[in-house]
Amino acid sequence: MLHDLAEGKIRNQANLLKYYRKYRDRRDAAFWEGCDSAIEELGRLLERLQGITSPADGDFHKARARIFGIEGLAAACYWSQVKALVGRRVFFERREKKGAADLLNSLLNYGYGILYSQVFRAVVLAGLNPNIGFLHEEAHGKPVLVFDMVEEFRQPVVDRTVIALVNRGRPLKMEGDLLDRPTRDLLVRQVFLRLGTPTVFRGSRRTYHEIIEHQVKMLADYLEGRGRYRPFINRW
Repeated sequence: MLHDLAEGKIRNQANLLKYYRKYRDRRDAAFWEGCDSAIEELGRLLERLQGITSPADGDFHKARARIFGIEGLAAACYWSQVKALVGRRVFFERREKKGAADLLNSLLNYGYGILYSQVFRAVVLAGLNPNIGFLHEEAHGKPVLVFDMVEEFRQPVVDRTVIALVNRGRPLKMEGDLLDRPTRDLLVRQVFLRLGTPTVFRGSRRTYHEIIEHQVKMLADYLEGRGRYRPFINRW
């Protein structure tokens, strides 16, 4: 299960880069020069991930630390290419979470907050305890299972939405260290539009809302000994 969650995230990072490589103008050298090497590096990191054996009880924390290490390397690789994608439009130096004051990180953090709420709802409806997770270490009062399940959906739902808003020149502004109200309203509309967008999923077309519910239900079945968990890999 640890491997599955990390694999879904890294594959979706690679697939979003492949999507932009497919449609991005080759004259955008800042992106094209590093894209292929970044995708190859993400592939190598996936191979390393698969090399981590399923942890026994005594090795769980060690395996999780190794997986987080690989995930961190993948994130650095991925965000360096996002920087190349948006660099002509906005300043973006690095990925920052809590306390970020720049436009791109603020958009991402706000978008992830919307995604958290949707995943949290699916987790509760499936009868799962949101405070007991796999990949993220348990912490008092924190919905770590939600943090786990969000990972597969960051790139296709939020990252793609935010990158599109920035690169299409939509009016996006900060008010002090926060997004202004029109920007927040626009982002909310676009993220929910994306969540309601159908995509090909295992032989049928389902919205991202439906896929989130499906993945959480699959996790519940897995925990009850009915089948295995398969990560969501978004098409590109």
